[in-house]
This record gives sequence, C-alpha cells and structure tokens, in this order.
Amino acid sequence: MNYQFKNNRGVSMVELLLVVVTVGFLVFLIGSLPNSIRLVGKSSNLSTAREIALKQIEEKRELKYPNLSYGDQQITDSRLSLLTFGSGVVSISDCDPAICTQGELVKAVTVTITWQENGRDEKVTLKTMVSENGLN
Repeated sequence: MNYQFKNNRGVSMVELLLVVVTVGFLVFLIGSLPNSIRLVGKSSNLSTAREIALKQIEEKRELKYPNLSYGDQQITDSRLSLLTFGSGVVSISDCDPAICTQGELVKAVTVTITWQENGRDEKVTLKTMVSENGLN
C-alpha cells in the first residue's frame, strides 16, 4: 500500500472565522469597559445621596410639628464628602394650598442633595409632609 501524506499548510476558513469572532468579542469588551466603570461610580454616588436624604427625612419626621423651623438648613452629614462637591439642604415650608385645601396644619419638608459627576450637576430630592397630628 502506498500512503501519501499531504503537507497541509495554511489556515482553514473555520479557523480564520473563529479568530475574527474572538478578536471582535475582545474589542467589544474592552470598548465597553470604561462605560461600565462610569455607571458603577454613578450608581454608587446616587445611592449615597439617597441614603443621606432618607436619613434627613427620618430625622425631621421624628421631630414634632412645632419643632420644625421654617427655612433652609444646611446638611452636615459626613458622607457628603464622598460626593464630589457634595452639599445638601433641608427646606421646611407651609403646605401648598393646592394640596392642603382644608387649612390643615401641615409643613412640607424637602431634602435636596447635590453633587457633580463628570462635570455635570446631579441632584436627589425627597419630599414629605409632617402634620400637627403626626406623620403624613
């Protein structure tokens, strides 16, 4: 019997296709990595801002209606330093007459946390109301 061995030199079409697909997948992953990192950072800042605002709302709800002073008060939470140029304000005012139509004794509490992210101003605002008879 005569066996002839062919010297197969070269690359098949399937091998070439696999290399192109693999390289394309790696380029896609590397290209989307900076966006993913940015989104994780933004989510972290947003969560921190919400936590600060919720704590402020809880503190104001614990106060009795007569102890809520009208006006703006700066927030002095140490976690604000985790946000770039982070600051916060608690505003207390009378209830909007369009909402409190019966002349109820209700104060509106608004908590606003602001910070900068990628050169843009970001903000979280939470609102609640506290009445003379307790929490609303």
